[in-house]
Amino acid sequence: AEYGYIKNQTKKPYTFYMDVSSIFLKNGDTHRSIKILSNLLEHRLDDVSCYRLCAWKFEELGAKELYIPLYQRIIEMRPNEALSYWDLAMALLHIPGPKDFDGIIQLLSKIISLLNDESQFDRNQISLIVIEEISTV
Repeated sequence: AEYGYIKNQTKKPYTFYMDVSSIFLKNGDTHRSIKILSNLLEHRLDDVSCYRLCAWKFEELGAKELYIPLYQRIIEMRPNEALSYWDLAMALLHIPGPKDFDGIIQLLSKIISLLNDESQFDRNQISLIVIEEISTV
């Protein structure tokens, strides 16, 4: 019943799958939740928004083996977008266990360099946030 309701309420093609994945997760079926998202990615190979949403969802599920490669692929797809580097840096920073601090700092430094080239952002505010993260690393 909930399935039909969600399918009729969604506007974006992948929103339905995200919602259904959440239902399975809520019901304790992590495996099916991940499978739904993985299948979605196979059909949306060039959709950065879909990649990002799935990466965030996989991160929420703690599926490091799935979200780290997605964040890396997003950087390949959008190398001039600061958010691409931010997402990977924060994911790597918050993974339990040993960290590649040099790699994380390189990602955060890339954000500052990208922001220096972009005029639509308040570079000073964003740079301060990034510098704060670098100092905590």
